[in-house]
Amino acid sequence: MKKLKWIRVALLLWGSQALAGDTQGWDRVELRIVDQDYRTIMRAYEDSILIGASQGIYRWDPKTLEAKSVLSIPVGRGPVLDMAVDPFDPSIVLAVISRGIYLSLSNGETWQALPFSTVGEWELTSAAISADHLWVGSNEGLFVRDWQNPVWRPWSGILNQKEIFDLAYDSTQSTLFVGAEDGIYQIAKDHATRVFSTKSVFEIVTEFQKIYFRSKAGFFAWDGKQAHLLASGGIDAIAVSNQGWLAYYSNVGTLLSVDEGQSWKAFPEPIREVTRLFWDPQRLWALTEQKVWNVDVNLKFFKREVTASPIPEKENPFSDEPTIEQVHQAAIQYAQVSQKFPNSWRRRVRKKSWLPQLNVGVTYDRDRDTGFSVDDTLFGSSTTQVIIVAPETSDISGSDGESIQYDLDLEWNLDRLIYDSDELSVAKQVEDLVELRGDILDQVTKVYYQRRRLQWELLMSRPEDPLQKNDLQLQIEELTALLDGWTGGFFSLHLRKERFE
Repeated sequence: MKKLKWIRVALLLWGSQALAGDTQGWDRVELRIVDQDYRTIMRAYEDSILIGASQGIYRWDPKTLEAKSVLSIPVGRGPVLDMAVDPFDPSIVLAVISRGIYLSLSNGETWQALPFSTVGEWELTSAAISADHLWVGSNEGLFVRDWQNPVWRPWSGILNQKEIFDLAYDSTQSTLFVGAEDGIYQIAKDHATRVFSTKSVFEIVTEFQKIYFRSKAGFFAWDGKQAHLLASGGIDAIAVSNQGWLAYYSNVGTLLSVDEGQSWKAFPEPIREVTRLFWDPQRLWALTEQKVWNVDVNLKFFKREVTASPIPEKENPFSDEPTIEQVHQAAIQYAQVSQKFPNSWRRRVRKKSWLPQLNVGVTYDRDRDTGFSVDDTLFGSSTTQVIIVAPETSDISGSDGESIQYDLDLEWNLDRLIYDSDELSVAKQVEDLVELRGDILDQVTKVYYQRRRLQWELLMSRPEDPLQKNDLQLQIEELTALLDGWTGGFFSLHLRKERFE
């Protein structure tokens, strides 16, 4: 028995080593620069990579594996939020920071600032280059300028004053796609049309005459007629390779697909909190706030398991299904009971004491005084026996005055730095949140493993009675629906169809 156990362990170790040889894990790109607030990435001339960060733009050379600064931005004006390359001339690159625009005509080696000003508290968000125009998106709408005319003008029409999140130009269709606060728009021949209505389209990728985008609802593909949901839930980044391979990142990790999103495979990763994905052409790049990663992905990855299973593959027919950890993460995200919320609440209560209380007072005073006086004279006649009383003098006097006083003061309660009564309220809310999170995870765990037991029963017993078989299948479907309810549809989306003969 011990001999068989050691053989099994050896097979598992051999399988994991063979897997490591087939698919390399994430490699951290050592840029060797001080700036480590990375925001955007794109492929530039001669396969070099441009990375936008808080203090400028850096070029990474895949041959020398060295990075150098090609654009420095004054402190406080960055970071670089988006970059776009001219589809007709890859030596031309447009970049935007929150309140500035830069253009390079030399493969990103040298840059010039483009004057831009408009009325309002605007902030730029995105950039694109078409055949005849330069485009920038902002929180105040879409702006455009001609190559010859240096004046930026707001795009008139249905996109005016809308918040713009991303821009993507498709040269095959001569169409600019705009991700806005209320959907995705296309601009062709100076005419804008909303092609899909959804809340907040954050990112757009054009490839193979299809438009891929992510919104609050999930990851979509639009084929010119209708949009197809590829993955639901909170998705932070998407990417499409020139082979049509798809990738997205959410709180359950990075998932890849080679069949247009019909099935997804989780990638083993040591990285979290990815903000941007980029595929070039087989290397998948990932940006976090302080690190840059890439990995070489090939078809072998999709033919084998990404991690060694505790049970050999032939003994575990459910290894393609989401793990309990992934389901837990999806349920936590869907119910919004993540641990980050309590931590944020506690920090905010502490920081609140640093802010003063503003007191504004207005006093209005009006004083009015009116007086009336009369001096009477008494006289009479002894002969006529008449007495007359008459006023000799009279006087009316008055005064009227008003005043308005203003006072403004700031009051700090420094004792709250030591203790704030709101901490009790936050502590109670945190306690309720932790209890709710525990209840959700407890229910999800019970349903997940109850479903797994029924799967094994159906697989191992292979009931011949159709009624018994259908009953087991219906119970599994019922539990699958419950897991979908707890995870917002995550479970079925990442579940491969199983066949029991």
